[in-house]
Amino acid sequence: MEFSFHHIMIDNQNFQMSLYCAGSSYEDGIIEEDLFYEEKGYQYLTANFTPDGYDCVREKFLGVYGTEDHPAGLERGTLEGSTELGGNHCGSLQKNFKLQSGEEARFVIMLGEGNREEGRRILVKYSDLKRVDAVYTDLAAYWKQKYAALQIQTPNEGMNTPINTWTLYQSEINVMFEGC
Repeated sequence: MEFSFHHIMIDNQNFQMSLYCAGSSYEDGIIEEDLFYEEKGYQYLTANFTPDGYDCVREKFLGVYGTEDHPAGLERGTLEGSTELGGNHCGSLQKNFKLQSGEEARFVIMLGEGNREEGRRILVKYSDLKRVDAVYTDLAAYWKQKYAALQIQTPNEGMNTPINTWTLYQSEINVMFEGC
């Protein structure tokens, strides 16, 4: 995943900010990106498994002239353990595993706002899969109640879904993050 500066103009145009004013690091299964110029400018990526590898530098993960369609890290089967101050950052965690026929594995990836300590807190909280399931159940109930407040039916089903789901979702999320 690519980290964001929270401001689309900075992310897409002001490359001196994105290339020189951030740093990434890895410790204890948690990737932390420090957006140096923001007061609370940290983001983290972690998972409920011990990673077998990681990359924090986009160019190392993608490779020379690489793309998101064919990242070099996946094609090699190993990540380089890259971190740096400045540059283009990403978060990639590698877990090697094999499944037997009929076997299942479940991984929880956690991305959030906050420093490494917040990442540790969230990692402990959501490493319990029963807790993850309970949170998803609560979240589904929350949105079901929200969506039930207003439903618009048109003759075009392709229009109903965006109106009844995505428009409401976008409005709610914009209100939530307006004060940030």
